[in-house]
Amino acid sequence: MEREIKLGYAGLGNAFWKNHLPSIREIEELSPSYGFDVLKECETYGVKRIESFRELLETLSRENGALVLTSPDNVHFKQTIEALSLGIPIFAEKPMALIKEECDEIKRKVNSTNLVYMLGLASVEYSQFRKMKELFQMKFGDSKDLEGLTIEAGYYHDLFNTFKKLRDGGSNFHLKQNYLLGGGIHALASVLHITNSKVKEVGELLYKSHSSWFNENPVVYSGEMNLTNGIKLTLTTDVIPQINILNVNNIKERSQVYVKISDKERIIMETRQRDGKSVVFFLGKEHEIELDMTALTKLYQEFLSSILENRTPKKNDVEFAYNCTVPIIESLDMAKIPRLDLE
Repeated sequence: MEREIKLGYAGLGNAFWKNHLPSIREIEELSPSYGFDVLKECETYGVKRIESFRELLETLSRENGALVLTSPDNVHFKQTIEALSLGIPIFAEKPMALIKEECDEIKRKVNSTNLVYMLGLASVEYSQFRKMKELFQMKFGDSKDLEGLTIEAGYYHDLFNTFKKLRDGGSNFHLKQNYLLGGGIHALASVLHITNSKVKEVGELLYKSHSSWFNENPVVYSGEMNLTNGIKLTLTTDVIPQINILNVNNIKERSQVYVKISDKERIIMETRQRDGKSVVFFLGKEHEIELDMTALTKLYQEFLSSILENRTPKKNDVEFAYNCTVPIIESLDMAKIPRLDLE
């Protein structure tokens, strides 16, 4: 590696300090140098505060740095286009944007500028899904026609404290949609990664909102998709108050992101969670997998290498980001969600 890359963070909330900062501490060539947030009182955790997003971009442009988007979903498109216009590489939290037309524009911009763009979907680097990808390849090889194979995938959130805060005051509609959006993208990304598929057809996908956050039903988004190699995918993402956790289909046997693959006769493989460890069930045999806490670090390493080698990322590039984002935002009809003015 020839040089240090200075990173500028747009958004200094939970994703920034809980996930991203710890993930790059051991990568010497990446320096968390600058940060911007509309909330002036938020903690910066040692990075230099920049007073405006534009100033952050100009600083990164002068210093050949890179932008990390840990900002709210509804400003991702605007911030992405501005950064790409100044020639700045981007490592973005999901989603790319909130409507298909914006994702189209981001993809066009990335392809025309040849800049590095990665989506930070750490689920593709989780140890259990890397194991599932290995087993899937071992069983099915390079088969292009997997008609009759079905996959169930989902993402569970335990957000009891968040629900309590929202119940006790404040707007929850926008946030509630975004939890479903993020969970859906994680689940779909895991399946596309395991099977090397793309989405062929999106069926009728449902979004059900209940009058009370604390009734017996979780907030559910669920529906079917057809993948390019003939696989039928059922995707579900549930937002579950902790108080109701025992009412939901064996939640203790599920990973936060789970995948189950079946044919007409049997379950071929699925992820489970037991005593804090991940288990991959495959054709009657269980593989206990140590949970990998370095998934996001590995994506950052790929981001760094892509910049220094001036190449398209091998993981989570703009095409992958598009394929696992657009079907979800279209099914949830995110275009109808009012956007908050956060800048």
